[in-house]
Amino acid sequence: MSLEAIHAEIMLARPYLIPRERTEEGIRNGYSYWLRVPPSKEVRVIRLSQEDGSYELVRSASERKTLAKVRQRFSGSVAELLAIIDEQIDIIRKPER
Repeated sequence: MSLEAIHAEIMLARPYLIPRERTEEGIRNGYSYWLRVPPSKEVRVIRLSQEDGSYELVRSASERKTLAKVRQRFSGSVAELLAIIDEQIDIIRKPER
């Protein structure tokens, strides 16, 4: 599945996310998706990049929580990606103890 098709599916399923194009040397190679949280802050949920036909997924909320890199190769399954997005949003919305 192409990056544009994946992006379109994400925006249809999660229209409240704020997408931002990612470029490298002027070429679009991915998107980051942000969530608006009160009072007026935006927090990155995930970053999805394409390089040489494969995708890399960065779980931004998990990285902030664990203070470690949480990155993985992504197969292109939209259902899997939406589940990961929902998991990251839950981490963002859960109050810290």
